[in-house]
Amino acid sequence: MKRAIRPVPIMVPLEEPPSDFKLTDSGVFEQGGIVVSKAGCIIKSAAAQSDAGAAQLDSSKREQNESSCCSSSRPASRISTPAAKSAAGAGVCITPGTTAAAAAAAAGLEADAQRSSAAANGAGTPASSKDAGSGSSPAAGSPSSSSRQGSSQSGIALDDLQEIAVIGRGSSGVVKKVLHKPSGGIYVLKVINFDMGCEQVRRQVTTEVRAMDGARHPHIVSYHQSYFANGAMTILMEFMDGGSLWDVLQRHKAIPGRYLPELARQVLLGLSHLHDAARICHRDIKPSNLLLSSSGQLKISDFGVSSQLSNSMSRCLSWVGTVTYMSPERIQGHSYGFNTDVWSLGLLLLECAVGRYPYPPQGEAGEQQQQQQRLGFWELLEYIVVEPAPRLPASQFSRELVDFVGQCLQKDAARRPSAADMLAHPFITQGARADLSELLAPAPARAKAKAAAAGAAQHCSAMTVHC
Repeated sequence: MKRAIRPVPIMVPLEEPPSDFKLTDSGVFEQGGIVVSKAGCIIKSAAAQSDAGAAQLDSSKREQNESSCCSSSRPASRISTPAAKSAAGAGVCITPGTTAAAAAAAAGLEADAQRSSAAANGAGTPASSKDAGSGSSPAAGSPSSSSRQGSSQSGIALDDLQEIAVIGRGSSGVVKKVLHKPSGGIYVLKVINFDMGCEQVRRQVTTEVRAMDGARHPHIVSYHQSYFANGAMTILMEFMDGGSLWDVLQRHKAIPGRYLPELARQVLLGLSHLHDAARICHRDIKPSNLLLSSSGQLKISDFGVSSQLSNSMSRCLSWVGTVTYMSPERIQGHSYGFNTDVWSLGLLLLECAVGRYPYPPQGEAGEQQQQQQRLGFWELLEYIVVEPAPRLPASQFSRELVDFVGQCLQKDAARRPSAADMLAHPFITQGARADLSELLAPAPARAKAKAAAAGAAQHCSAMTVHC
């Protein structure tokens, strides 16, 4: 009997879902409804993104039909859509891989840059330095939200920024203090290098840029614009002229108790907005990420893309934040919620009150500073997870402060209050509204000013009695 020949199996490759990532020859980066180029950033609304997706599908079908009857070596200058024609008219290089959405967005970016330049040359009233720093109003010439297919951002061109000084540097980028030459405004420019070849990183970038644009609050450092140039994401942020809380701690060590309620209140207001309105968990609350203005306003910085991308090289985007201020659930790699930021705030307040980071405990003094410098990850893990949470001594601090820090440092995340809950704590509601700008002066100058104020008050009292 003749054996039947088994058919040879046919291997059909699985189709991978198409990525919406695009990078044109002219340097326009597009993914997830975010279009970024050297001219700036457009964050498209959901409706505009849906329309762009339909346009992209139609465009891809047209290209497939054309490729079947035309040579594969089409010139790069071929223009087949009205959006592409508009982009070409704006001086943007169009390639066959450029989608209609990217072309339209690129044309819009170039037009925005031209409008901004015209406004800077006298077409509009330039914003003052104070307004530019506060982020309360867009720069002159900034287009409306409808013309930007989404949220409105400042129309500041990257070429109009002049570097003043480098104020920070890390393994993945550099932070610069810059001058906006047309308006005289001072800003912070963060240049962050990231791996363009990693899909996870690219998606994280677009998600976090959208989040930063939506997280606008008086106690959150303002995000103004994003740019993509020379393979790096550049982020334009508000400049805070008072420095960071870390700088304050370096000058004064411990912060007097009368300032702590106001400090905690302003941080909680920012966190409450991030958690409840923007649905963002900061995950890196620490002294260097709390910035002050010369007027005493405190703002939260470095959430979102600037902190996420700093870890992109290590492929640990889900584990963001300084380990020393991590909550027990986070440092163990467990799931966590928004109140992980409340733990970080409690640890930070304890450090401000006693003038040192609470690990190792106070009883292990003597070589305390050297021990803290040598404290490794596993030692820190044991202190945070195994040992009891640190507490303020009740004999040295108010009952309200001790209880406030104790509630923040609940090791059981289910029992730890939210930022909104902590705003109703008596430590906040009954605490004095101190002027945080007084912390910016050196300790001797602050004491001298306090003595002068007391002397002036006594003099006024004596004058009143004499009269």
